Amino acid sequence: MEKSTSMIPPTKKLVNISDCCEGQIAAEDVITNRGVFLLPQNTMLNAYIINQLINHGISQIYIYSEDEKQVSGISTQELMEAYSKSLNSVKIILHHLASGKKISHQEIAQTSNFILAKSESPFGVLKCINELKKADEYTYTHSFNVAIYGMLTAKWLGLSTEQIRHVITAGILHDLGKARIPSNILNKKGKLLPDEFNCMKKHTIIGYNMSKNITGLRHDVRQVILMHHEREDGKGYPFGVKGNKIHLYTKIISISDVYDAMTSDRVYKKRITPFDTFREFQSVGLGHFDTKIMITFLSNIANYYLGAKVIMNTGQIGEVVYLPPHNPSMPVVRIDSNYIDLNIDKKYCIKEMI
Repeated sequence: MEKSTSMIPPTKKLVNISDCCEGQIAAEDVITNRGVFLLPQNTMLNAYIINQLINHGISQIYIYSEDEKQVSGISTQELMEAYSKSLNSVKIILHHLASGKKISHQEIAQTSNFILAKSESPFGVLKCINELKKADEYTYTHSFNVAIYGMLTAKWLGLSTEQIRHVITAGILHDLGKARIPSNILNKKGKLLPDEFNCMKKHTIIGYNMSKNITGLRHDVRQVILMHHEREDGKGYPFGVKGNKIHLYTKIISISDVYDAMTSDRVYKKRITPFDTFREFQSVGLGHFDTKIMITFLSNIANYYLGAKVIMNTGQIGEVVYLPPHNPSMPVVRIDSNYIDLNIDKKYCIKEMI
């Protein structure tokens, strides 16, 4: 698999645990002498994590020599403005295609390149995504978010810069065909009837045919539009093909699509927390999705939620301080001065993100 060489990685240094500070970022995975995976790369350190490393006998770790904001060269506000601009570009592209207008793939590539250029650092991206979800309608934010999640996954998999751009383009266009699905079906609040669901499933073929209006669009990107609901076990649609017949880009976008849908409010279903989403992927995703890609996605995306404020089933406000790499659906939450391990203390659970 070709590696990207255009992005210069931040420098890292080996430091004693006693010298670590909150806010620093782990530059490598942390594994004990016994092979226990404690901390994935790119995790931001906090007091709980530092203490856990000490308790497991870790004396030194690699951290990035600069914080992630300095490495990325862009502030959260600048990233938000850039993403708002990109979202508007996505809306224009999808509007043009829905109206039957022919466009060049270069127009989409410009947006893909802009998104990639403004996303050197993964930190801050999730906050921007969540803010945009509040500000715009689902149809457009979903396509945009899937492009972002796909981009991050492609980076974590070590794909080349050119491949990452193709994944972003595929994410933008994956649900293109929904523009031709009747609004009474697309926006129905209740469960779709069998005939309605069969109509909804046609959006993959419709979108594939609509993509013919994009001159110069790559075949593998068009395949994502057609096949992003195919599954590893052959139980997807429209063809019911199995994993070895599904392109890498399609596998990436399939996971990104489902993750964003589950963590977003839709007309027929309220969103669930990322931790419930992790649990869903862990329980049913192994048969549906490419295992390597799914684990790569989940283990990395979990880092976004360190420091997140949550509402517990008790009504108390908590802060996520640690997500076990092997089970990110059961984080450790700090409530006041108490640390609650949700995998051990079953009377607590997270009800809502703040």
